Amino acid sequence: ELRWKAPESLPNSNEVFEAKYFGASAIQVDYEGSVLKHHRQSEDCLYLNICMPRKKTKNKKPVVVVFHHGDFSYGGSADPILFAGQFNKIYPDALYVTFNYRLGLFGFIDFSEIPGGEAYPDALNLGLLDQIAALKWIKENISAFGGDPEQITVMGFESGGLSISLLAASEQAKGLFQKAFIFNGSPMMAYGTPEASRNLAKELLKETSTRTMEELMRLSTERLKEASQKLAPYLSAPTRDGKLIPSDVYAAYQNG
Repeated sequence: ELRWKAPESLPNSNEVFEAKYFGASAIQVDYEGSVLKHHRQSEDCLYLNICMPRKKTKNKKPVVVVFHHGDFSYGGSADPILFAGQFNKIYPDALYVTFNYRLGLFGFIDFSEIPGGEAYPDALNLGLLDQIAALKWIKENISAFGGDPEQITVMGFESGGLSISLLAASEQAKGLFQKAFIFNGSPMMAYGTPEASRNLAKELLKETSTRTMEELMRLSTERLKEASQKLAPYLSAPTRDGKLIPSDVYAAYQNG
């Protein structure tokens, strides 16, 4: 029901459940050599993982949240490179959190020129909205796991780093983290994608022989994944829409 729609907050619940395995990864392009093409994928992919030291203490621990890489078209928190157990061995006095966000044509696409597209105004930067939703959940709930909501540090490289550099200028992400480490990711990477996002929507209609949003919504996940694989050269990145992300990110930095 929430395909190409903004994420929604979870309802309050006292349910206890066992979390032994990673949740599904986002639907993505299965590039050669990509590890997560062997992992379950689903449109229901907004899961996060919390790894904490075995030894509990009274003091709340700082929290490190890692944004995964993948050029906004592949990757996820189940990638072995983000293995949390290794982190806790090296940094036993911190909590470690990883999470998924929507990718490719499921997370970054502009339907504004498609019939019915006005009902999907957030499709342009859904992946970033997913990231903000994860940070909000962490801020509100991490204390139950022994974490300090006032000591949240975000880290990311490549597309994860770019995401952080954009969220640092977003009003919607204000106060959700206190420190950031960015490796090989700059707002410059998002300075030319509006047209690419609109073009992706048009290519998607051609590939799926559809004409309207109503027809696109009727397509199966499998059909859209096939289309995503073929449209890999057209996939786009986050866009400075002047709403979620300022049109001039560097000016936003200069203004504090």
